[in-house]
Amino acid sequence: MSKATTVILQGPQNWDLWLYILEQEATNADVWVYIDPNTNLEPLSRPLLPINPTVTATVQEDNAAAAEPSPAIQLREPTAPPTVAPTPE
Repeated sequence: MSKATTVILQGPQNWDLWLYILEQEATNADVWVYIDPNTNLEPLSRPLLPINPTVTATVQEDNAAAAEPSPAIQLREPTAPPTVAPTPE
């Protein structure tokens, strides 16, 4: 882990030192490739939310396959956790 360094930008004379320190910290954190001002990477896009799948069950009885679709997965609303009464001491 590196020692914390504070650089107060008071004008262009501090920019090179600030950028050097920023690059060192970002390189140590493996993120410099994403913030390097000299890199022309495409901006990252927001990932899409996954779609809830429909589950289909296959039932086999006596070697006879009968495929019957099951209803789509139903999501329940979250419920409050159960309350527990304190134990008497």
